[in-house]
Amino acid sequence: MAAPIADQIVDEIVTTLGGITTGNGYQQTVTVQKLSMSPISPADNLVIVAPHPPVLQNTQITLLDEYLMAVEITAFTIKADSSTDVRERLVTLASDIRRKLMADRHRGTKAANTLLTRPAGASLQDGVGGEWADMYSEATSPPFVIVMPRIQFRTLKDNPYQR
Repeated sequence: MAAPIADQIVDEIVTTLGGITTGNGYQQTVTVQKLSMSPISPADNLVIVAPHPPVLQNTQITLLDEYLMAVEITAFTIKADSSTDVRERLVTLASDIRRKLMADRHRGTKAANTLLTRPAGASLQDGVGGEWADMYSEATSPPFVIVMPRIQFRTLKDNPYQR
């Protein structure tokens, strides 16, 4: 059975992020999971991908509906090595995630664009890092960072399974 375009995009993101390894030139190697109903036990360098419901943006295009979907990507770090503090590990994880996501903005032709900039109207309290909408939590146990890209995509008006 075919999956809706939104689900195909999330699956593509999970697969893409699975390529973050030191062997592929990234600073850390991660384990990626799609959010499910099963309990998740945070682990070192665990990345959880949780999509938000797509929001209809534009219905003026004759045969297409345009959507914007936020995808919450949470990365945990459990331990810092002797030369790296927790904050540095979180920043590095977020940087590796952004780099990997932006290697293919079109999500393998499924999306019109991948956006990593802060949404219009968002304040600096919504995240850390200038234009990036990353949110860090070093004080929690375990520490984590959230990167939240927004994916623009289109589907046929009468069929969410096709673009």
